[in-house]
Amino acid sequence: MMILPKPHWNPDLATWNSWVDICLIKLGTQIPDLVTWNSMLSAYGSGVSCEEEDTSLSMEALCLFIEMQKNPLVKPNEVTLVVLVSACGNLGALCQGIWAHIYVLKYNIKLNFYVGTTLTDVYSKCGYLDLAYQAFDELPKRDILCYNAMIGGFGIHGANIKCHKVPRRMMYGFIKIYNVN
Repeated sequence: MMILPKPHWNPDLATWNSWVDICLIKLGTQIPDLVTWNSMLSAYGSGVSCEEEDTSLSMEALCLFIEMQKNPLVKPNEVTLVVLVSACGNLGALCQGIWAHIYVLKYNIKLNFYVGTTLTDVYSKCGYLDLAYQAFDELPKRDILCYNAMIGGFGIHGANIKCHKVPRRMMYGFIKIYNVN
């Protein structure tokens, strides 16, 4: 079942293009390339529809990724995995998040800020702080979003002592701490 946006929704041009691509592919009139797949996954993976969060869209992103894998000419990249792992986080789907992490390792997909932060986020959301910290720690370089994902995970799950140690690492990494951190 394909979910389309509600009429009162006012999306940007890129979002509408993603929805058009989805419709054309579902009708069988277009063969998607990696950019098209990533656009469609992003449209679904955000989990946001008409100003409200909708986890069925994240589930649709996971199903769409399975469809993508059936095409031998298209290989997922960092963008694909970020969207996939984000969808897992929206759903609290730990097993799929772990599978995606293994996929990153198995196929040597670059562990950049974005992939590492989304892995940290999904593990944190699912309550696996040790795995979140491991993903965080494996990053060769971190930015403010990486630190915020880790601080948020510790904070949500009541690991206050660990939560307070992360800002010290931020200072050693010359990351500016803001009041919202």
